[in-house]
Amino acid sequence: MADVKTIAAATHGWQGTIDIPGDKSISHRSVMFAGLGNTPVHIKNFLHAADCLSTVGVMRALGVNVEFLNEKGTHCYGQGTAWPL
Repeated sequence: MADVKTIAAATHGWQGTIDIPGDKSISHRSVMFAGLGNTPVHIKNFLHAADCLSTVGVMRALGVNVEFLNEKGTHCYGQGTAWPL
């Protein structure tokens, strides 16, 4: 039988940053969810794969402003509930 190990709760909380490489699923979802809001969203490590860029094209067609700042930074300005019909 495996030994049971107890881990004590953190006393001071956690803080810091993690640099996660670009991922297709997360890149698709990040630009779609950012487009649903009406606040600017900064997306880090957006993967510039063909299908992710296709999703950006669709979101732009729906009126979302997507700007590529550099290889790792993307700004997305959503339309909130003002979708074109």
